[in-house]
Amino acid sequence: MQLYLNSEPLDTPSTTLEHFVTAHLQSALPSRIAIAVNGTVVPKTQWPSHTLNELDNVDAFFAVVGG
Repeated sequence: MQLYLNSEPLDTPSTTLEHFVTAHLQSALPSRIAIAVNGTVVPKTQWPSHTLNELDNVDAFFAVVGG
């Protein structure tokens, strides 16, 4: 299935948001990442059940600490 990750096309077998994050954003700390699908933030509690669809736009937001 083709999705967009931060506006870049990406082929993935992932069908749930949780699997997608694990497969493609594994280096990110779960406590410091927020995910929006098609412009809507998906709470972490919904990642396991959130189904991804062909051509969904997934945006990853990372918290950065420092000055």
